Amino acid sequence: MDSMLKEKLLKIQNQVNIMQTKYYDLWYDEILFSWRWWLTLILATIPWIIWIKFRKKESTDRLLYVALFVIGISSWLDFLGLQLGLWFYPVDLVPSIPAYISYDFCILPVTYMGFIQIRPKVSPLLKGITIGVINAFIAEPILIALDMYVESNNWSKGYSFIIYVLIYLVAHKISRRSKFKSI
Repeated sequence: MDSMLKEKLLKIQNQVNIMQTKYYDLWYDEILFSWRWWLTLILATIPWIIWIKFRKKESTDRLLYVALFVIGISSWLDFLGLQLGLWFYPVDLVPSIPAYISYDFCILPVTYMGFIQIRPKVSPLLKGITIGVINAFIAEPILIALDMYVESNNWSKGYSFIIYVLIYLVAHKISRRSKFKSI
């Protein structure tokens, strides 16, 4: 790597570090322990408590396999959207993780596992469309109204809807896998 490029990258990294420190200070002074922070904490814990209580216990491993997929893909897409400036979250549970932890790590995986577990004979497409409508057209507008989620003008609820449906369809397919080779 040439030294000029290295120097430019170092300068940018220093600016990022300065901005991150300013954000930590703001988070500590304004966000931590605010009512929105407490709501985010509740949304991060209650879904898992509900899942632990009501899950189909003999399907725990299979459902957690689905949850891991949902967490991975939703977090990656969330990070991508944040980097592209398509949305942001004014409230973070933890300031060093930019995605909305409550949604990506808790609400979405538990909701998808619940939809897979309940009424397993119902069409996956119908369930996917239902989950897409709930998340894109009900949950996201509620988060916007609560000032916990901000979309740019370049994003559409229709995009969110399609993503939620596709994630559900893949999650459903994963939940039906039964062939694993022995280690």
